[in-house]
Amino acid sequence: MSKPMYKEFKEEKDALEAVKKMRTKFSPSCINVINPNPKDRHTLSAADYGLPEENVSYEGIQQSYQSKLMSCGFNANEITQLEREVQEGTLLVIVCQ
Repeated sequence: MSKPMYKEFKEEKDALEAVKKMRTKFSPSCINVINPNPKDRHTLSAADYGLPEENVSYEGIQQSYQSKLMSCGFNANEITQLEREVQEGTLLVIVCQ
């Protein structure tokens, strides 16, 4: 498994634009939108992103998003580092290959 690629977004509309571009290069099943530290209620659904329901996670439930990150190829140290660095309300758009 190759190393996952990700980008951080403060605004939902910016994450949506990134996902639209990524969908031209990658299968929707490989793209995930995760908010590990929710601040505000996000309004876009998986259907808005054009992704499978299980690929969009806004809950910030630690075990849920950690297992998603692990399945994408992140190791435990990388997940811990992300948790420390990602600011509240930031969306992660991740490509898992």
